Amino acid sequence: MNFLKKILVVDDEPDMREMVCKTLEDHNYPNVMAGSAKEALDVLNHNHCDIVISDIIMPGKDGIWLLHRIIESFPDIAVLMMTAVQDVEIAVSCLKGGAYDYILKPFCVDELLFSIARAFERQRLVVENRKYQQDLELKIKDKTHQLREALSTIENAYEITVISLVAALDAREKSTKNHSRRVLQYAVLLAEVMGVDMQTMESIRKGALLHDIGKIGVPDNILLKPTALTASEWDKMKTHPHIGANILRGIDFLKPALEIVLCHHERYDGSGYPKGLIGNEIPLSARIFAVVDALDAMTSNRSYRPPLPFVKAQQEIKQLNSFQFDPEVVRAFVKIDEKDWGSVVENQAVIVPCSLGTTNHV
Repeated sequence: MNFLKKILVVDDEPDMREMVCKTLEDHNYPNVMAGSAKEALDVLNHNHCDIVISDIIMPGKDGIWLLHRIIESFPDIAVLMMTAVQDVEIAVSCLKGGAYDYILKPFCVDELLFSIARAFERQRLVVENRKYQQDLELKIKDKTHQLREALSTIENAYEITVISLVAALDAREKSTKNHSRRVLQYAVLLAEVMGVDMQTMESIRKGALLHDIGKIGVPDNILLKPTALTASEWDKMKTHPHIGANILRGIDFLKPALEIVLCHHERYDGSGYPKGLIGNEIPLSARIFAVVDALDAMTSNRSYRPPLPFVKAQQEIKQLNSFQFDPEVVRAFVKIDEKDWGSVVENQAVIVPCSLGTTNHV
């Protein structure tokens, strides 16, 4: 037998306690005694025990009460209930309450030892199962961490590819060089002043940089045409928001960019495209982007006109308030000092970090 296994015997009858303990000693089981349920709890609070053998009918708190306290406070201890009352309902109540077995007095030594052996085996399986679950949880946690790292690596690779693609698109339209990076930084600046929530900021950071990605589907003879577009050519140009949205829908971590990619040519009065959304039907991220996209278009050099001074561009945007732009966004826009916008231009050569950005204009 295993000398490390200690058994607590609980019975209000001294003769019965001593007889059970003598039987246990004869079979090399260390044991301690208690004469009541409350005394048993005190013993358990000061001693390690593996099994409790408890009488059911005792003065004061009975064995059922003790069983419930042990289950609550010492869940690894196996409890065997023992009584002279041959009542099936009591037996069922004990087993439902968490007892490992139910023994009738006077007991047969072999039956008692068999119940103890079964209790130890069941206890061993319960403890091993709990350890297995804990080990499994640690393994799952570790694998989850590894998976997140792998996904982060994949996302970073995606972002590097996308940033390179955006740079290529900007280079394709020589008149808009670095446009996407500037409007990203403009949009983040304006969004911070407005105090937008994290979800909107994520849409801005990922959408501004990618807003014109759909132009990859517009032919060069239309995209780069130096003269006015025909009606059919303009219709083709206006498909680029849908093309961009279709590209991004297949990339889960870039889905927040969809708001700006799809809606950056909508106008506050409903005269924009592709859906003709009005007012707050347009996502806030796209309404913010519309303002900074216009600012960059006005203040950048074009083959057909020189750049406007910032003050002049600001006046034009204010005049388009409520028509092309959201009045709330314009109010925030005019609060930003010219030098703050200028610092964005000075820093435009800085590579955009891998946490994609926001913005707008054809």
